[in-house]
Formats: sequence, C-alpha cells, structure tokens
Amino acid sequence: MLLLAACFPPPLDESGRRCDAERACGAGWVCFEGFCTLPEAVDAGPDNWLLNPSFEQVNDAGNPLFWRSMPAASGGEIITDTTYVHEGRRSVRLYSLDGGDQAGVMVTAANEVRPTVFGQVWCARAWVRSSTDAGFLVGLYLRERIIDGGVTVGENTPNRVRVPASWTLFEERYVAEGAD
Repeated sequence: MLLLAACFPPPLDESGRRCDAERACGAGWVCFEGFCTLPEAVDAGPDNWLLNPSFEQVNDAGNPLFWRSMPAASGGEIITDTTYVHEGRRSVRLYSLDGGDQAGVMVTAANEVRPTVFGQVWCARAWVRSSTDAGFLVGLYLRERIIDGGVTVGENTPNRVRVPASWTLFEERYVAEGAD
C-alpha cells in the first residue's frame, strides 16, 4: 500500500538558478540580478532612492532641497505649496513663466546605484494634480547614467498625459541597460 504525505509536492529549490526575461523563476521565487531568489532574501536597497521625495525639506527661501526646475531654457519654476498636498505638509507647484507646458522638476541628488545590471527593472511613481486651468502634460522619466559626467545610457519613454484637478497616481518603469 502506498501512502502519500501531501497532495501537492513541495516547490523545487530554485535558489541560484539563472533567470532572465525568457527564463522565469518558479512560483514563490523572484528573479533578482539574474538569479532565482526567495523574496525575503532580496535586499534591493531602500524603498525610495530619492532624497527629500515629499519636498518636506526646504531651504531658507522655501524651495525644496535636492530638486530644481527644468529645463531652464523654458522658464519653468517650482515653489513649495502647503495648500494642496497629497500627504505630508508640502507639495511642489510647477508652473511655466512663458505659459508653455515644457516646465519640469528634476531631482538633483539621489542615492547612487552602482553598477546597474542589464535587465534590472526600476520603477517610479508620483502623485500629480493640475489646477483647473492649467492641465500640464505629465511625463515621469527614469534615466540611467554613467558616473563619468552623467552621460545617459538609456531612459524610459514615458506616457505624457494631461492630468485632472484631482490627485492622480502615475507610474513608469525602466529596464536597465547596465552601466558603471
């Protein structure tokens, strides 16, 4: 007589098995830096790589630390705002001095990630809203740069959407090329 201890066999140990976009890991495993790993064993760094992601830290003039307007040629400006906030005490209001919709904000400092590995997936999200009369086009860019002067290796092609007057979550992803 044959007795089976369980109806379903336990999952195979896939620890260390190579994986990529074509070779996925089995159920309960994640592909991290090219190898199948248990999720609880992955240390992918902090949950947020940005410094001052919610604009709470400001200088004496009230401008958010580690952020700047861009591109400078289009006359974009940013100011902190305590009236319309998604969470925390502040948000940043972005506007264009010339009435155009090319203004943007750029983080000026972040935790460094060295080196990136081909196939890593990087994700970004931002909560945005528009005033009732503005309707800026929003695009969330992720760029991979090398450390010798910031030459761009690659970047995502973001969706550019006009946002409503209510808070809206935007998410983007970028698959790394791999760089020093």
